[in-house]
Amino acid sequence: MDSTPADDASVVGEECHIVARESGGPRNDPNFPKEKLDQYDNLIILCRVHHKMVDDQENTYSVEHLRKIKKEHEQWVGETLNPSCEKLNNSPKYLSRLTTGKELINILSNSHAYDFDHDELESKDEVDLIGGFLQNAQDWGELYSELWSGDRVEASYDLQHAIKELEALDFLVCGEYVKRKIKLDDGMFDWNVAVLRVVRSTNPSVIRMADKKDTI
Repeated sequence: MDSTPADDASVVGEECHIVARESGGPRNDPNFPKEKLDQYDNLIILCRVHHKMVDDQENTYSVEHLRKIKKEHEQWVGETLNPSCEKLNNSPKYLSRLTTGKELINILSNSHAYDFDHDELESKDEVDLIGGFLQNAQDWGELYSELWSGDRVEASYDLQHAIKELEALDFLVCGEYVKRKIKLDDGMFDWNVAVLRVVRSTNPSVIRMADKKDTI
């Protein structure tokens, strides 16, 4: 937390073990080498709230899932602080949760390219559902400018139905569109890119806003 006129900054991050040190602790593995328990690869920094959450919900926040979160965060930090990245691949700081087909269509119809991603999937049914949703979103985005008014209404309805289907399985759809620089043979050009993420409602990156309009 930032310093105040009267005090220094406060360090609120806690050093946490991915594989617990103590027998019976969260994600403890008796076969895990004891000399590696306190090494960097088995440690992750969390706030106090998320530290308790991942330890209480160890089946959701498995060893593999925590390592993935750590790896993705390290990659994000590296890319964000790397001056060579400049603003060529501009990304929004936050992505707003999308709850209607019209919100999603507004992003897709204003874009020339697509940056889609999702949380780790755990079953073939999830792969089929989310893969189909993202492909459908891209198809509507690419066709939208050529659609008649009635077809545009159908696109909005179709996407809203798909969003509700994902929400019923505890997935959230978040997105924005951003301008990015694309380098072609003729020079640099501005392109609108639809940034879309399908995440689990339990994803620690989801921020619960006071107006209940979640972001990631």
